[in-house]
Amino acid sequence: MPTTPLRVMLSSLFGILLVAASGPEFFKAEGDKLLAAGQPAKAFDAYTQAIDLGMKHSQVYLARGNALTAMREWERAVADYDESIKLRLDNPVAYRNRGYAKAELGRFQDAIDDYTAALQIKPDFWDAWLKRGQVNGNAGLWDKAIADLNVFLRNEPNHAYGLGLRGAAYARIGEPDRALVDLNAALELEPNLVKALLARAAIYAGRGRHDQALADRERAVAAEPENVEALVARGGSYHQLGRHDNGLADRTRAIELDPGNPLPYAARGNAYFLLKRMPEAVADLRAARDRKSLDPTLPDLLARAEAQLREVQVGDAQVSQAQVAEAQVREASGTKPIEAASATPPPPVTVAAAPVRSSAERDVPSLSGLSPNRPPAPAPVAETKPKPIPAERPATPAANVEASHQQARKLLADRKFADAIPLLDQVLAANPNHVLALNARGYARMMQRDLTNAIADFEAALKLKPDYANAQHNLATARRLAKVQ
Repeated sequence: MPTTPLRVMLSSLFGILLVAASGPEFFKAEGDKLLAAGQPAKAFDAYTQAIDLGMKHSQVYLARGNALTAMREWERAVADYDESIKLRLDNPVAYRNRGYAKAELGRFQDAIDDYTAALQIKPDFWDAWLKRGQVNGNAGLWDKAIADLNVFLRNEPNHAYGLGLRGAAYARIGEPDRALVDLNAALELEPNLVKALLARAAIYAGRGRHDQALADRERAVAAEPENVEALVARGGSYHQLGRHDNGLADRTRAIELDPGNPLPYAARGNAYFLLKRMPEAVADLRAARDRKSLDPTLPDLLARAEAQLREVQVGDAQVSQAQVAEAQVREASGTKPIEAASATPPPPVTVAAAPVRSSAERDVPSLSGLSPNRPPAPAPVAETKPKPIPAERPATPAANVEASHQQARKLLADRKFADAIPLLDQVLAANPNHVLALNARGYARMMQRDLTNAIADFEAALKLKPDYANAQHNLATARRLAKVQ
C-alpha cells in the first residue's frame, strides 16, 4: 500500500503516544541495558530523556554519571554525582564513584574525602578501601596507602591488583624485599598485570639487573601496547642497556599516543640530556614543563640543559670568530688553509711528533699512568729529538686547537667516541687547562666504559672550574656506573 500523508501522521502520533505511555522508567531501563552492553553514549541519551520526562531521583543521576565516567567525561560525571548525592546523602556508591572521577581529574584529596565518606556510611565497602589506598598512593601518602590496602587484603587476600598496589607502595617507602613478595604473588595470580610488572621492573633496575627489568617491561608493553607509562619505562631499560635508538623510539611513541601527557616529554628530554643532545633536551623538557609536569627534578634539569646549550652556542660563536681571524691572517700571508673536513685528524701540537695509535688502542684507552687530577700526557716516540720551531711560525695557533676541538665535538655528536679521543688528546696537549675538552674526552671515555680515565678527566675539569655543572653531572654518572660495573 502506498504511503500517504495520513499514514505518516498517524505513525508519528503513535510514536509520540508510545513514548508518553512508556514514561521515564522506560528510558531509565533502556539506559541501564545500553550501559551494560557497552554503549555509554546511547545510555547517556536514554538517561537524559528519563530526566527530561520528570525523573529527578538519585539513581538516574548516578546512572548518567556512570555513563559519563565510561565516556571519560570526568567533569560532567562529577556534576551528575553531585546531583545524586544532593538527592540522597547516604548512598556510598555515589561517593565512591565521584571519588573515582575526581581522582582522574588529579583532585586526589577531594577523592580521598569522598572515599572516606563512603566508608563512614558502609565500613565494609571493600572496593572503597582499595580505591582510597590507590589514591593515597597517587598523592604520595604511602603509609596511608599501605594501611588501606592491608584492610582490603585481609578481606580479599588473593586480589592481584590489590597486591600489586601494596607492592608498589612498599617499593616507594624503601622496602623492596617486602615489595617483591607482594608483586611476585600478584603476578602469579595475574601474569600480565601491568602495574605489578612495572613496579617489579623498577626494583630490578634499581639493583642494576637491567636485563630482568627489560623483560618485565616488555611483558607490560605486550599486554598493553598503548600504555604510555609502560612505553616510557621500557625506553628507560633500553637506555640503560645502551640501546638508545630503541629508548628514544619508545618515548616518541608514548608522545604520539598522549601528546598532552608531560611524562614522556620529560623522559625523552632526560635521555637527550644524557646523550648531550641539548637542543632536543631543552625542547622536550620545556614541553614537559608547559604540560604541568609534577616531577620535582624537572626545573633543575631544564636549567642545566639550557645552560649547557648556551655554553655550546657561545663556544661555536667563539670558534667561528677565531676561524675568521685565522682566514684573514692566511689571506694576508698567502698561506693555504687547513682542510677542516680532512679525513686525517690535524697533527698534534707538540714539539716532538706524536705516536700513531692503532684502532685497537683507540677503542680501548689505557688505564695506566693516570694522575687523579690531570689527564695523561701523550707518550713520546722513542729517541725522537725535538725539531726546532721556526721563529716566524706560532707553535700552537688557537684557531687550530679550536678547530680540532670542534671536529671532536662533531664526532661525539655522531657517537664516534673512539675517533674523538685522539683529537681531544691533541687539544689538551696544546692546552692542558681546556675545560671543555677535558669534559668532552671524559664523556667519550665514559661512553666506551673507560670509567677510570673518564673520572680522572671530569675531576681535572672540576679542579679548573668547580662550578661546571656538566662535568659535575658526568662525574656523578661515571662514579655510579663504576659501582655497577
